[in-house]
Parts: sequence; structure tokens; C-alpha cells
Amino acid sequence: MSIRRYATLLMIGGSIGSVGATALSTETASGRKQITEQSRALPAGAQYVSSHEARMRTRAQLLRRGEDALAKTSIDAALDAFNEAAGILHSADTEMGLVRAYMQNGEYRRATAFAAHTAQAHRETPSAAALYAWLLYLGGHGARAKHILSEAEKHFANDTTLALTRRQLDSNAPIASGALLKVPARLAPFGPAPGLPAKSHVAGSGLLVDQGRRAIVPLAAIKKAANLWVRDGLGRFSRATVEHRTHGNGLAIVRLDKPIDIGAGAAVVDSNPFPGSAAFVVEYVATDDAAPSWPLLSSGFIGRPRAGSAQRQLDKNERAGARGGPVFNAAGGLVGVAMADSDGNDFLLPVSQLRESINVALGTSTESTPTDRMPVDQIYELALRTTVQVILKR
Repeated sequence: MSIRRYATLLMIGGSIGSVGATALSTETASGRKQITEQSRALPAGAQYVSSHEARMRTRAQLLRRGEDALAKTSIDAALDAFNEAAGILHSADTEMGLVRAYMQNGEYRRATAFAAHTAQAHRETPSAAALYAWLLYLGGHGARAKHILSEAEKHFANDTTLALTRRQLDSNAPIASGALLKVPARLAPFGPAPGLPAKSHVAGSGLLVDQGRRAIVPLAAIKKAANLWVRDGLGRFSRATVEHRTHGNGLAIVRLDKPIDIGAGAAVVDSNPFPGSAAFVVEYVATDDAAPSWPLLSSGFIGRPRAGSAQRQLDKNERAGARGGPVFNAAGGLVGVAMADSDGNDFLLPVSQLRESINVALGTSTESTPTDRMPVDQIYELALRTTVQVILKR
């Protein structure tokens, strides 16, 4: 009888009754002797190696489970799997999975903080630096993001992930594709899109309103389309139907088939912002496909009023996002949406004009004072839940 058979019998012996236990007593003693003799013959450390290999197999299974859950946007299941894997081994791949799970849950501040730890603690993994730099860039910290890349490139001059990340950030309109979508350092969220046509593209940005039941989108982005789709920064997705076009201000109201929960949303500032005040614009990059992505935050200033209008010129930095995204003030209050005229000049369509032309609930009104401030990463978190890709069929 084999050693494995003896071990099995020993495990079940206590439950098979006194007669069976008596019958096995002689074999059990003999089996124990064989096990003892074989154990003495094993190389030193073999038992530890076997245990370590088992733990690594378990860890690999947990990572696969976490990635599968994340791909389905099952955040709690993903976090459980990644956290359990982290308890087995302190490793960059596990931590990058956690970072992306935090992002998929809308926790930008937590994600960037943990990405900073991962990039610092695992300098032997250049993709950790790429993920950290990408997240910094999304939140408006472009200079810091490129510095992180430069430091990593000193040690990994020929790394493909770093090179591709550098190319995209230098473009000022970064798009994660190809190798940049590989786990564990995937530089984009997941976003299942049932029913979305294969030939679709991101045509613009939009703002969720009416507690996520509707969205404001630019007419220039949708043109004559009657049906479209929207997806937020958490990968949540819905088909939408054009409900009303307001040609006077270049906007359309679309109704979502499946409302997207925006939580409390941003407070709405009814008074027009004054020239020179800070502005934070959040938009998606227009793409040739409909892949999910995180939006870009750009900081700038409110310009002078446009002639004969409550609209304001909008001075942003050089980032190239698709118009239609929300504009926030320094206190995190929504002051309007970013638009562009036929000459490509950016301007702000303020809340006061939005209320005049659209009959939907924008949110709770507030009045900000010049001293009110909200951390920029918190503004970005608001935008992840309220800013959407506008997706059209080609």
C-alpha cells in the first residue's frame, strides 16, 4: 500500500468506527514507519520548497481570479482576490491589480497613493512606474508624471512599456492601446459594452445630469445621429437616445436606457465665473475605436466674456481632449461645459445658459467663495462618475 494511501487512511480512521480502526492498527503503525524513513531521506528544505510552490500556485490562481473579476467590473470580488494574493507575497503585479481596482471603483486618490508606493518599492518593475506616471498625468500632474518616467528610463532605457508610455504622454492626447493594455499594468479601465457595434468610435465627451438618467453632449460630436452610447470613467455603459437638440448653444440632451449612478455629484454654481479664476476641464480623448479609457483633467483659467454672450473664453493647457466635458472651479463646483466654436476656439458654456436652454436637473446649487478649495484629485474623482465618452457607430 502506498504512502499516500496510508496518509488518507490516517485522516479518515477516526470516523470509520472502532472495528475499522482495529483492522488498520497494524498497517497504520507500518505506514508511519515508512513515512518517517522516507522523510529522513528527503533533501534538506524539500518540504519547504513544496509548501512554497503550493503557495505560489495559489497566488497565481488568485491573480487570475482578480483579473477576471476586474474585467467584469466586479470590484469587490477583484479586491478580495488581490488582497488575498498580497498576503502571500509582496509583489508589484498584485499591487498594480489593486491600483486598477481602486481606479475602477472611482478612488483616484487612493489609487495614485498606492501606485506611488508600488513604483517606489518595486523599482525593478518598470511597468509600475509607467502606471504611476499615467495616473499622475490623468489628474493634471503632467510635469511630475514625466519626471517619474525619466527616472525609470535611466535604469531601463530599452523598456517597451516605458517607451510607449512616454510617446503617449508627449502626444498630449494619450491613448492606451496594444502593449499598454496588458495586465498587470493595464493603463485603462475595463468596460464591458453589450450591444455596441464593432465599428464604433469615441466622438466626444459628455456630462451626466438628472441623477445619471440623461447626459449633455455637443451637437458637433453627434451630428445627425439618433442613437449613441455613453461610458463613464468606471466603465459603466449605456445606450442613449437623442431627446432634444438645442441648436442655439450647440448641445443635445440624450436619455440613457440604463441610468448611471453619479452619487451626490458635483454642486452646481449658478453665478457666472469671473475672468482669471481657475478652471478644471475634464474630457476624454477622441479615438478611432470605442475602447474604455480614463478622462484627462486639464487646468487653466476662465477668460473674458465673449461678445454679446454670457459665455467665457477658456484658456486651457495644451492637452487635446474632445469637447463637451464638465468645467469645475477651484472649489469643485460645476460652472459649465467646455465647448469649441467652428474656428477651434475653446469657450465655457456656463451653468446659467445651460439652465435657460435645457429642462433637466443639473444638480444641487451652491455658491463658492474665492477662498474655497477642493483638492484636485477629489475633483477628478467627481469627474470619473459624471463625465462620459460619447460613442457613435461609424
